[in-house]
Amino acid sequence: MSVPGLFSIVSVVVNYFANLNVKSEVQNGMYSPLAYVIAITVAEIPWVLVIAFVSLVPNYLILEWHWPKFWLEWLLMSTIVWVFDAIAQCLSLDSNPVLACLNLIGIWFTWFLLSGAFVPPENVFWPAQALSWTSPTRWVLHSIM
Repeated sequence: MSVPGLFSIVSVVVNYFANLNVKSEVQNGMYSPLAYVIAITVAEIPWVLVIAFVSLVPNYLILEWHWPKFWLEWLLMSTIVWVFDAIAQCLSLDSNPVLACLNLIGIWFTWFLLSGAFVPPENVFWPAQALSWTSPTRWVLHSIM
């Protein structure tokens, strides 16, 4: 369920190099930062839906999951992909894209471990339990179950 969130590692590197161009284009007055944010958001929503769809269809075809729940799981998976893509876009502002990729892996791994799939959140010590409340993976997992 959470692995498509790792696809955003590619987004960190791509956005890092794109941000170098965007910075100079905004300084030259070609467009405003708001226009860039709106264009990126409008362009990424269909791709987020496609990535979530492509990642779920094999589960339904091969593992014969229950098809009436497909639309709910598709929207939830799209949420996970969108959240990690937004985090990747923020991390791409770092000066070192390799460290930004490692930070994304660290965030993904922490949220995956604290999602409640392995250990119930009530059994985790309180600082990690507070961190688990921010985990979108936890809430999506509980919504699917």
